[in-house]
Amino acid sequence: MSIASQHEIPWAALQRGALIVGAAGFAVWLFGWLLAAVLGDSAMLMKVFFSYLFAFAFCLAIPLGSMAIGLIHNQTGGTWGLTIHRVLEAATRTVPLMAFLFLPVLCGLPHLYLWANGSATHGEHMHLEHKAAYLNVPWFMARAGVFFLAWIVVSLVLSQMWTALERRPDPLRARRLRLLSGLGFLVYAVGMTFAAVDWLMSLEPDWYSTIFGMLVVAGQMVPALAFAVAATAWLASFGRGTNVEPEVWNDLGNLMLASVMFWAYLSFSQWLLIWAGNLSEEIPWYVRRTNGGWQVIGAFLATCYFGLPFVLLLSRQLKRSPRGLMTIGAALVLLSVVHHYWLIAPVYAARAAGRYDEYGPVSVHWLDFGALAGVGGITFAMFLWNLRSQPLTPPSPLAVESEAPSHA
Repeated sequence: MSIASQHEIPWAALQRGALIVGAAGFAVWLFGWLLAAVLGDSAMLMKVFFSYLFAFAFCLAIPLGSMAIGLIHNQTGGTWGLTIHRVLEAATRTVPLMAFLFLPVLCGLPHLYLWANGSATHGEHMHLEHKAAYLNVPWFMARAGVFFLAWIVVSLVLSQMWTALERRPDPLRARRLRLLSGLGFLVYAVGMTFAAVDWLMSLEPDWYSTIFGMLVVAGQMVPALAFAVAATAWLASFGRGTNVEPEVWNDLGNLMLASVMFWAYLSFSQWLLIWAGNLSEEIPWYVRRTNGGWQVIGAFLATCYFGLPFVLLLSRQLKRSPRGLMTIGAALVLLSVVHHYWLIAPVYAARAAGRYDEYGPVSVHWLDFGALAGVGGITFAMFLWNLRSQPLTPPSPLAVESEAPSHA
């Protein structure tokens, strides 16, 4: 592996490219919004916001997942976390941007959620009137504000303490970081559980799953860890991280394997419980995703998002290869796009087909690509700016409690 100096990393070209893609994507998405409004096409207007929600949900997974992984490392320690620390920190610092990018979702509430336009309390959904106290627009917006405020506070405090501790190692400050990280992870997990119910589960207000919140959390861990490992391996190709031992890459590969297995375990558990229960309130979620061609995407995810990585990451030789982990990590990030689309798009397909309680055919719209390019491009440009503004070499072990004076 050749060693190159930091200035040879094409920062300017990467940032410029990300901004161009983001601006072009947002332009396409805004054009679709304007076109749908002018034509008075309610189905297309609904598609505008479903496409944006899909793109936002995927792009949010990496910053929040990175924050969660950083919090876990603060609790457990280990060289593996120091190796991917720079990428985790840069991604975590994009959480405030994601709060701003959530605004279009608020603009599209009546087009996304049946309960937001009264459909959940009329006609075939009259039995959902008892949920109106929770599923209403003011309360939804208030909860979203609390979620983002809590996550932003955790991300800023975490980043500040990381920086301060690296500049001046201090055992007492390290213990404080460990304690605050436990609280921070609780804030993330509880907030994301409720956010998953609000933003994703309530797209189908007559469906519920007690495991869905944790499934979404696991679904954020997979692309976040995969992205961090892939980006770190990419930096290593420029001479950054060349001191990382093969055993550390092996540990990162094991963690990627564990994250994929955990996601698959929760996904199978949800399916098994719903299949065993055989309740009319739960079955439609899978009906919409196992008919009309959606079952092909589901089988593809089971094979390529779990089966193939599971087999490949059993190889010790591959896990000790930065290039191999970079390839698998990049593939998992791309497959996470498909996974988020499979979670959200079938709801739109069923509504557009006029068969909400059944299913609609698979369709990929140009608005999906526009929204994904817009949100993804802007978020990636901010990530690059954050990454570029800090040293690229992994930090040294900060401080351990054993270094504390005996009287401390």
